Amino acid sequence: MVINHFSKRPQVAHHRYFATYEHDLTDRIDDFRLDFVELTKIPLAHQTDFADKVLVRWCQFFRDPNHPELQGEFMEDKNIKKGKERLKYLSGEPSMQELARMREKAAFNWAITIGEAREEGKEEGREEGELKQQEMLRNILLSGFGADKSIPELAKMVGCSEEMILAVKKTLDPKSP
Repeated sequence: MVINHFSKRPQVAHHRYFATYEHDLTDRIDDFRLDFVELTKIPLAHQTDFADKVLVRWCQFFRDPNHPELQGEFMEDKNIKKGKERLKYLSGEPSMQELARMREKAAFNWAITIGEAREEGKEEGREEGELKQQEMLRNILLSGFGADKSIPELAKMVGCSEEMILAVKKTLDPKSP
């Protein structure tokens, strides 16, 4: 089976669908179609003249079931009303609440883990940068290039602290102050 973009009718920014074909691309399989809808790109019902108002209503429902626009005429749609009642029932059920808490905790733990990993990466980067600065400073001092420079001038030239210069000088000549 091959899946190809199907554009029999104009595509809109929030809705893409794909048709399926037999492997040799000769026969389209009409019984199976993949639809992708991006909820965040669906306009509110009063902002669109999109022909499929049912799709817009459901997308609004999935995006925010308590949105003010889902009152009034939206509640006349028996399927959306039933969906909202079912969601209310499920959100009050203890097992569903526990699942929601577990999902929230997992998302929180994931965010913390990612944040810690980023901080570790930044710290490693700082350490590597400091080692490169020390190596560059060591090379400058060994080459004699900075012999006529004062410690503050070297610090400015290399972009490091005066303490680092003194530490590197000490490793090169243990007798230096």
